[in-house]
Amino acid sequence: MSNTGTTSTITSGTVSSARASVLPSAPASSTSSSPTSLKDILGKQLIIADGAMGTQLQARGLPPGLAPMLWNVSHPDTVRAVHTAYLEAGATLITANTFSVNALTLKTTDLSVAEVITAGVTLAREALEQHGTQGCFVALDVGPLGELLKPLGQSAFDDAVALFTEQVEAGSAAGADCILIETMIDTYELKAAVLAAREASSLPVLATVAVNKQGRLLNGADIACVCALLEGLGVDALGLNCGDGLQETVPFIEELRALSSTPLVFSPNAGLPVMENGTAVYSTSIEEYVTTLRPLAGEYAAVVGGCCGTTPAHIKALAAACEGVVPKPATPKNRRVISSYAASLALDEEALRKGRVIEEACGEKAAGEGTAGEEAAGNEAPGGTPASEAALIVDTRIDAATNAELAEALACGDYEYAADEALDAQGEGARIIGVCAARAGAEEPPERADSTPADDELPERADSAVQTSYEEAQALPAMIEAIQALVNVPLLITATTPAAFERALRVYNGCPLVDLSRCAPEDRDAARTLVARYGAAIKEAGEGQ
Repeated sequence: MSNTGTTSTITSGTVSSARASVLPSAPASSTSSSPTSLKDILGKQLIIADGAMGTQLQARGLPPGLAPMLWNVSHPDTVRAVHTAYLEAGATLITANTFSVNALTLKTTDLSVAEVITAGVTLAREALEQHGTQGCFVALDVGPLGELLKPLGQSAFDDAVALFTEQVEAGSAAGADCILIETMIDTYELKAAVLAAREASSLPVLATVAVNKQGRLLNGADIACVCALLEGLGVDALGLNCGDGLQETVPFIEELRALSSTPLVFSPNAGLPVMENGTAVYSTSIEEYVTTLRPLAGEYAAVVGGCCGTTPAHIKALAAACEGVVPKPATPKNRRVISSYAASLALDEEALRKGRVIEEACGEKAAGEGTAGEEAAGNEAPGGTPASEAALIVDTRIDAATNAELAEALACGDYEYAADEALDAQGEGARIIGVCAARAGAEEPPERADSTPADDELPERADSAVQTSYEEAQALPAMIEAIQALVNVPLLITATTPAAFERALRVYNGCPLVDLSRCAPEDRDAARTLVARYGAAIKEAGEGQ
């Protein structure tokens, strides 16, 4: 779609002199050319998305290395012309030239996010209006921020949500019909973008990722993890774009269809670029592109288009080949999946309802007959193997109500203790790790179990006195962030208040299992609302529990 396919930099002052005369204003209404909501036809009519923007602007004179988004202000006629070319080719979804517009990428210019996004969305809408196309839509294009989130980088999750929120608010106000989050390579950044889109607008949300030849993102997430996260967050469509090549990506859209209950988007690139005489040349021909996508259109994907290197000629040939194609409905898979950033487990709904989730220290099992590994739900098949008769073994050592050392560590702001415990649990075969920061009802930490270390074995802390007071709503998310920086096992999160659940579910990188049993009865409805918002699964109390 509007992914640039190039490495871009921003030069301060490039567009400031032109801004006053050409910067478009947001339209008063965005409905005149879109009488039907995109959500109304998604999955019912095949949607043809546009192709690349960056390479098209380069073909029209954009200097190599200059960010394409700056031309929204300095060369609006050229940007509008690209949109018009895709509409004339048959695209029914065009993406605004806003892929890399955020406060980080604009910091060396005198332009604001709102200015560039308003210009980008307005130009797309103007092209749509001038072309006279009915039933077409404009997407706000949202790409990666350009800085990795912790633990892969230094950016904080909440800061990422705030940056994406600024984009979404500007795009919604400018008249976008939907939000397209694309080319994501980290599930944590993907979650931040989806949360921003959901919380700052009421527009439909489409989200796609870019996978390598092994079908994984940069942070190790596979197709099952991506599907679990995006379906849990309630996106309207999900899928793949870009990647290591057209043919290499096809098996993963097929895998995604086997797992997903949501309409799919497939917008691959035209192969990988090769530099010829200083110009990026893409290897996939129009014939190969259309021949490959045509069987997938409707059968697997409800939205098809192109990414890096694709042109209006690619889209015209695709639209012609797909004339009359009606997408197959997305069928419910009746699966409940929990995940971390890089591992997933498919849970049987009946097992969850009957409470067949056994909580005990799996380290004891692993040291014996290996029961934990045999009884836990596995991930042998794509997307996880449902556990219908087997029990799910949950390691419970990271529980402040029964682990005095953990309670003391949390009181001292030491979250690495919990991370180390989780690392040990993973090494001993845990498939799910339970975490709870709430201490027992008494003011003092619980009595130390016989198996826990003596005082002289505890890690040294700045305050040698035993601490007893801390806020669960602060400690639980901090503990989770420390754990998921080291461990890829899905978590079972237990909390006593909606506030603690809210922060824990928000920062969790994936779809967790949740235990509401320690939450006060009057707070459980609020907690269930949070579970639904963040896409978690609930561990119910079993018979006799």
